[in-house]
Amino acid sequence: MRGRELRAPPHDSETSRDYYSFNHIAPKSSENNQIPPHPYEPRNHLFNKENGNPAYDPANNRSFPTSNQPRNYETQQNESKNKEKKKYKPSPFDTFGESAIERIYSEFRFLDECSPSTSSQPIFKATSGKKNVRRGCVSFTSRMLVLAVLPVLQLVSAIGLLGFAFIRTFELFQEKGLSNLLLDLNKPEDYAVTTEEGAKIIRFRTGTAIIVPALLQCISALLGFWGFSQQRKKGMQIGHIVLTLLSIDLWMSALTNAAIELNINFIQLNRLYESTEYFIYVAIACLTYAQVLYLPTITMSFAAVQAFPMKQCREGPSLGAVLVALLTAVLAAISVSLSAYAASRSLSNIEDWPESPVVNPGALFAFGLNEAVVGAYVVSASWCTLLCVSVHSPRLFPVALLLTFTSLLTILTHVLTPSRLLSLAHAVQVLAEIPKPFPVSHICICLLYGSEIALCGSLVLLLVVTSIRFIDQSESASSTSPNSTNCSQL
Repeated sequence: MRGRELRAPPHDSETSRDYYSFNHIAPKSSENNQIPPHPYEPRNHLFNKENGNPAYDPANNRSFPTSNQPRNYETQQNESKNKEKKKYKPSPFDTFGESAIERIYSEFRFLDECSPSTSSQPIFKATSGKKNVRRGCVSFTSRMLVLAVLPVLQLVSAIGLLGFAFIRTFELFQEKGLSNLLLDLNKPEDYAVTTEEGAKIIRFRTGTAIIVPALLQCISALLGFWGFSQQRKKGMQIGHIVLTLLSIDLWMSALTNAAIELNINFIQLNRLYESTEYFIYVAIACLTYAQVLYLPTITMSFAAVQAFPMKQCREGPSLGAVLVALLTAVLAAISVSLSAYAASRSLSNIEDWPESPVVNPGALFAFGLNEAVVGAYVVSASWCTLLCVSVHSPRLFPVALLLTFTSLLTILTHVLTPSRLLSLAHAVQVLAEIPKPFPVSHICICLLYGSEIALCGSLVLLLVVTSIRFIDQSESASSTSPNSTNCSQL
């Protein structure tokens, strides 16, 4: 082993400065007598070429070899600089470099380890923080769209309709033209003396029919802001679902009364069905129909998805559920088509009807209107249910179950009622003996209510199938068995 060369310190100042340089204590290399630079040697220090040390040229950023070094010294230096060029490019005034920064960071690493808030993670995470901020902004924007805009529209429409109902009801107490007869509790217009008096009763009945569903919609719209509540969020979601379902069921009779009022004022009394005012009122009625039925259904469906979270499974859609949903949608389309045909004939002017051996043919006035109002909602809900079942997303199971139950409830409470079934069964018996009955025949009544009964049965079957799938999925989501390991939470 070769030792280090020792020499006595010189007495003059220049030689003494050269003595305390790093070159005289560096070990001599066995190959080519190359002297490696000291690790703490400054990079941009300008050495004296006359003393045998490499000189540094700051303009060209390179060192010059001396007589004590071999010729390949400059080549080796350029290769080492080219390798480190991608990592770090020193400047003429840089005296540290990457190694010094790493040493400083390693000395102060204990600050990350001793932090009480993030004991196992570093203090800053720039990349993950940006991702979380972006994702948070996107989800917050979508929630603001659903949880703020839609309930606000629902609340505004409900308040406007509630004010309209109170004005109509207040006009009832100001009206002095009605007779002193008591009105029937079920059909008050039947006891009207004149046609104008019957039109006024229907007008007031439209106002009173709006009060209860508008109040329920106001409360459900306020509960629709459950996304901004920190406590009892699930209770608000369930309350919003229940009140919205009840309001949808009550809106059916109110919308039917409004359609009858328009028909009496513009077709039966004045024959203004070709006027612009009539089309404006019809457009307003259609817009109100969508605003009080479809808009609450959207908020109710979103609340159902959030109130009953499910797990996404890899299983395919149930073929039986898809077939039942498809049958329900087809039956709903058939029933709404037949009801629209019957309503178009029964809502025509009664004076244009041909003579009939029936004593009271006006009993069939507006036949099919109630079925059309209910059927338009049911056919939309049925096709949405078919979409939910076909996609087979467990997250949409509560939506399919809720839409099916709402459709079944509206049919049972507004179409298949005992009084309507009794009256229509007797009408079929009477109209069967007439050669050309008007406005509808007994065949049309049988086809319409046959499709309604079949639709009701299909909805019951779809409700059972959807409930079974929903319960099974809920049990698999709540259990921790190995069979549910192929599911990932949404």
